[in-house]
Amino acid sequence: MLKGLSFVLVAVLAGLVVLHNHKAIPPHLLNHKILFIPDLIPSEAADELLQMVKTMKDFPTNNADLKFYKTMHEHIGEAQPIGANNTCEHPFLVPSPDKTLCILPGRIDVARHYMRTGGVEGAKKSYNKLLSSVQSFGRYMFNVSEYDLVKNLFASDDFQSAAKSVCPADKQMLDPFQFNFIIQIPGQTVAMHLDAPYFWGASRFQFPQWLLATMKFSNLFQDRYVDQVQVVGYLHKWNDSKRDGNFVYWNTEDQKMQSIPPTPRYGVSVDGAKVLHAAAAYQPDTEMPFLDKSKDNLLQYQGEDKWILTSDGKTLSEYTTDDLRVTIVYRARCFATEEEIVKFRDMATGNGELLTLESILDTFKEDLIKRGRLTRGQEISSLDFAFMLMDEYTTYPLPPNAIIPVNYCMLGKLFPQTDVVFSKIC
Repeated sequence: MLKGLSFVLVAVLAGLVVLHNHKAIPPHLLNHKILFIPDLIPSEAADELLQMVKTMKDFPTNNADLKFYKTMHEHIGEAQPIGANNTCEHPFLVPSPDKTLCILPGRIDVARHYMRTGGVEGAKKSYNKLLSSVQSFGRYMFNVSEYDLVKNLFASDDFQSAAKSVCPADKQMLDPFQFNFIIQIPGQTVAMHLDAPYFWGASRFQFPQWLLATMKFSNLFQDRYVDQVQVVGYLHKWNDSKRDGNFVYWNTEDQKMQSIPPTPRYGVSVDGAKVLHAAAAYQPDTEMPFLDKSKDNLLQYQGEDKWILTSDGKTLSEYTTDDLRVTIVYRARCFATEEEIVKFRDMATGNGELLTLESILDTFKEDLIKRGRLTRGQEISSLDFAFMLMDEYTTYPLPPNAIIPVNYCMLGKLFPQTDVVFSKIC
C-alpha cells in the first residue's frame, strides 16, 4: 500500500515539475487571423461530399498517412529493425510503410504530448486507451483538380474569400495542394497540433512531419516559411453539444484555450501551421476498442449507412454515419504571384535547391549548443536527439483545467515496474 502511495506521490510531483518547467507558446505562433463562417458549405454540396466519403470506403488511421504519399526521409536515423510479427515494442515507434523498420510516426510530436499530458481534457488514462483515442481516421488527396465537386466548392466566392482573408495581404494567389477527409469515432480526439508546414526546400515529401513542425516552432527557418491557409468544414448531420468534439485553439497573448462547436456546414479558416489547434474529445465518455499501433486499423463503409472498424481484418466495432464526426479540410499555399507558385512547385519536384536532412539537423545542433543543451561533439542517438528537439522547441499547451498536468497513467508503460500500481488506479 505504501509503495503504491509513493508512486502516486511521485506522479503528483512529476506533474508539478512539468507545470513549473513548461514553456509558453512562442510569440510568432500567436495573434493570427482566424475566421468562423456559418453555412460555408451549401447543404447540397455537404450531402454530396458525405456521399463521396462513403464512396471512398476505406479510411486508415492517421498513423498510416504515408500510405497516401512518399517521403524521401521517413526517419532521421532513429529506425530500428522491426520485431517479431511486424511489431514495434518501443511505445513511440511504429512499423514503416514497408514493414521492415520501426520508426517515429509522422506526428510523434502530437502523439507524445497527448500521451504525456492527456490532451485538452488532461485525461488520466492508460497508454492503450490514449493510443486508440488519438488514432482518428482519414484520407489525404493531393490532386484536388481531379475531384470536380471539391474543385468547384473551393473555387466558390465564399470559399475563396474565407481562404484569402487568412493569407497575408501581399500574398493573395492561392495554390490549392491538398484536401482531407477526417473521421472520428466516439471516444476519439484530434490532439493539439500545428498543421504540417511548408518551407522553400522542405515539405512532407522530403522530411517527417514532426521535424517540419519543430522547424516552425523553433523559428529558425522563418525566412523559408510558406504561408498557407486551412479551411475546415463539418459534414456530419448531428448538432448536439453533448457530443462535444469542439474545435479548440490558442491564439491570444493570455494563451488561453478558445472553443467553438462543430456545427454542420460551419467553416473555420486559419493558417493551421501558425495557430495551435485541436478537436476536443468526441463523446469523451465512450469506451472504444483498442487499436494496436503495429496493426492495420481501418474504418470501412459497408453500405446502407453501416461502418465497421477492423484491425488486421478483424471486426472490432460497428457504427452508423450519424455516430461519426466528419470533416473536410482544404489547404492552399499563399503566394504573391503566379510565378512564385510555379517556382515553388518546380522546387518541390526536385528542380530547385532542396534543404538536406543534414543541414536541418546541423542548424538545430548549433542552436542547441548556444542554448547549453548540447556540447560540441557530444554523442547522442538519433532517437534521443529527436526527443530532445521536441522537448526543447515544440511547446504545446498544457491541459487548461487539469490540476495535475501530466498523465501519470502513462508511467506504467514507460516504467514497467510501476504498472502493477497504475493499472489499478487508471
